[in-house]
Amino acid sequence: MKMTHEEAVRLQKHIMSHALKIMLAKRHDYSGYEDPFRNLRSAEFIGVEAWRGTFVRMMDKISRVRSIMEAGGKMEVQESLLDTFSDIINYNCIAAGLVWEKLGLEIPGEENGKE
Repeated sequence: MKMTHEEAVRLQKHIMSHALKIMLAKRHDYSGYEDPFRNLRSAEFIGVEAWRGTFVRMMDKISRVRSIMEAGGKMEVQESLLDTFSDIINYNCIAAGLVWEKLGLEIPGEENGKE
């Protein structure tokens, strides 16, 4: 049975809200608040730009979704699909932040009238 528009929006809002909660918790644990991307910059120690390393981590999560689907949901490591999709969103946002930072782009937001 196909999702309705309302169901899809409800699911997408739930995933995005969950993703933000995970990102904030992981930021607290892994990088702190002084440098929100500190843990992702570790790729630079081996000569890989942080934004590129972030995409590698995102591809790991995409591969995990494929593995879960191929296994019919029966996995030994219990990371939920919700957590996996949330991590994909978060790695995408982190990569965007690193690219914005590298290019010196203006950060969009309500305070400057841009969304």
